[in-house]
Amino acid sequence: MYRILMIDDEPWLMLARKSFLEEKGCRVETARTPGDAVGRLMLNSYDLILLDVKMPEISGFDLCAEIKKLTEAPVVFLSSLAEKADQIRGFAAGGADYIQKDCPHELFWAKLQARLTADRGIQALRVFPPLSLDFQRQRAFIAGTDLALTQSEFSLLSLLSSRPKDVWTVEELYRALWWQNGPVDAQIVQGHLSRMRRKIEKAFPRHEFIETVWGKGYRFVPMEDTKNDQ
Repeated sequence: MYRILMIDDEPWLMLARKSFLEEKGCRVETARTPGDAVGRLMLNSYDLILLDVKMPEISGFDLCAEIKKLTEAPVVFLSSLAEKADQIRGFAAGGADYIQKDCPHELFWAKLQARLTADRGIQALRVFPPLSLDFQRQRAFIAGTDLALTQSEFSLLSLLSSRPKDVWTVEELYRALWWQNGPVDAQIVQGHLSRMRRKIEKAFPRHEFIETVWGKGYRFVPMEDTKNDQ
């Protein structure tokens, strides 16, 4: 059974597509706002994301960039915008496909099936020996020991490890995971990071996986990269 997240602020269209996909045997969850979508992505894993281009607060193109930080599932745009420029922008934003909303149901399903089949091997496990992240169970392990991370801690570790050695600012981490407008609450990020780092250090004190880059932010450093630098 495929698990799909549909993000759209038009309930009538969303319900129609949801019913159709459920008839095809899919499990479909829905989100009507960017914040709801990000919250669901932090708690669950999906095989595919269906994303409307015209969303409140932020465009689907911009939201796609945030989604790609949280999941490796393919993002398929579903839009009434038919201009080639919009389609090109969708692919440039990281979309795997761009389907118009008036697309006939069976053609719509054929397109999704092609994408789901192509991406069925989506990474369920991310490994940086001796650290591993299990996205199905939302748990992290070091040398087989469960780190017992909270959901926020796991999401932070997942985000940082998605781009090893890249520096993330506190603002980038805050916006990606808590999706709040207005001033950045650095204490929220630093508090979760501090607790996560203590758990990792207790389980494996020989290596610092989360490194502070003074004046810039934080980055994930795999153990193998440290060996190669020596």
